[in-house]
Amino acid sequence: MTDSETLPIIHLHPKDNIAVARRFLQPGETFEMAGVHGEARQLVRPGHKIALSPIARGEAVLKFGQIIG
Repeated sequence: MTDSETLPIIHLHPKDNIAVARRFLQPGETFEMAGVHGEARQLVRPGHKIALSPIARGEAVLKFGQIIG
């Protein structure tokens, strides 16, 4: 298994400002990806999005390099 397969989140595209949970993340669980340190504030289910940095109101949410919200 490679390191990327053991990470709790996956960053799908370099332009994305979110990542996707690969497994359940428990409240308080920390993760690091591409130099970004984060912490789950609540239970995060597999497949759910996690912001990699604060996303301001009106700012585009990017997944697969495309605006999804």
